[in-house]
Amino acid sequence: MFRLIPMIILSLAVGAAGFVQSALFPWPNSVPALYARVFGLALVWVVVLLAGLIVHGKRGLWLFLGAPLALFWPAMIGNLHLMCRLTYDCM
Repeated sequence: MFRLIPMIILSLAVGAAGFVQSALFPWPNSVPALYARVFGLALVWVVVLLAGLIVHGKRGLWLFLGAPLALFWPAMIGNLHLMCRLTYDCM
């Protein structure tokens, strides 16, 4: 069986990578590249979360510690998209 502590560290590492990506790399010019980069790391975090929940059950809920880091930029992109849709007819 996998131990829980390395999975928590992995969850936090993937979340931190998703959070600091904007500071380390310039934003891409195309929308598909932006979505792939922002939502790709969030998807990796979700896979780690689901694997932890399957393997550890309720103890796997500790993997949600990486959620604020991993889901910050997808939430921001979603909010910007929603505000654009509500304010202008952009899409």
